[in-house]
Amino acid sequence: MDGVFGAAAVIGFREALEAVIIVLVVMGVLRAAGRRAGFTVFSAVAAAVGLGILAALVAFPTVAAASENWLVETAAYALAAGVVLWVAVWSSSHAKKAVEELKRAAQASGRVLWAAVFIYVGREVLEVLAMSAPLVSSSMAATITGLAVGIGVAVAIGVIAYLASLRIPLRAFFTGLSIALVGIGAWLAGEAVAEAAENALTFMPGEDAAFALAAAGYALTTGYLVARNIL
Repeated sequence: MDGVFGAAAVIGFREALEAVIIVLVVMGVLRAAGRRAGFTVFSAVAAAVGLGILAALVAFPTVAAASENWLVETAAYALAAGVVLWVAVWSSSHAKKAVEELKRAAQASGRVLWAAVFIYVGREVLEVLAMSAPLVSSSMAATITGLAVGIGVAVAIGVIAYLASLRIPLRAFFTGLSIALVGIGAWLAGEAVAEAAENALTFMPGEDAAFALAAAGYALTTGYLVARNIL
């Protein structure tokens, strides 16, 4: 359960911090321009988060109820590992471009601004759901608690940074979080292959060996791709 809580906390913190940075970038541009559009920004955030909560109310119980079905569990782990890979690689290579797009949106009309914030924050919400869904099969309570703690800490950092006009060391933050995310992704990939090895892939050399091979391969591949973009 502690491992589930920790993984959920890292996922929640990392994705929520990215959403917080989205809001900080937009609010910074608006403040510099003397433009008041706080309602537009936060209504878009609320809409994205609200839809995410509704999706979680459907997805989490569904995954928990199907946890005895190895095929569903394997698919959930594999999907989550794939999302982690995509998030880690995409964020390490497209972060600057995304910031520039948000700055342009902050200077556009209210509708364009609302749509941009909704899409960017909504993407973070969907990533949280996809990455944390397999954890529910181990413990829904630990998953939800971990997500809540991670998201709460990220939001608190954002509020403090905005009110005190602090500059968040983004490179250091996301380098460390990307490393942690790769570790979680390796665990998810290992679980997916181990489940398949236990139930279908009889040619694999045992469940533990399948887990180790998949986790190591995933970590090396993802770590290389992220490092290539960061360095």
